[in-house]
Amino acid sequence: MEELAIEQHNISRETDERQIMERKIITEVEHLQNEVEQAKRSAELASQCAETLKLEVVSLESAIVEKKLQVERLVADMKEANLQSLAVACQDEQVKSLFEGAHKPGSTRKMIGSPRQLETAVPTSKNPHGVWV
Repeated sequence: MEELAIEQHNISRETDERQIMERKIITEVEHLQNEVEQAKRSAELASQCAETLKLEVVSLESAIVEKKLQVERLVADMKEANLQSLAVACQDEQVKSLFEGAHKPGSTRKMIGSPRQLETAVPTSKNPHGVWV
């Protein structure tokens, strides 16, 4: 009888140990499942964020291309305006040369402006008072 009681006690103890071990394993499996779910959610969020960033990059690249084209058009417009102003300036130079007359013989200096323009000289760093001497 005593042996039977000892054996029942051993079986009971082994059963209790197995149940405790089973609970630990179940708890560990649940914990790992939670971690896997969190990792899935994190990966999904990262994927969505990456997709959003890709779309934003595409949008910014198209905006950059559009701005470059706009700059090229503006540069072309500026060149055209400069050419037109040069054409007008050339005509003005011809009119000025008619008014001012020919240069003095033997003079290699070119008159930049008329003496009347020199009366209203603009101050510069070399000529701080705007006075011509």
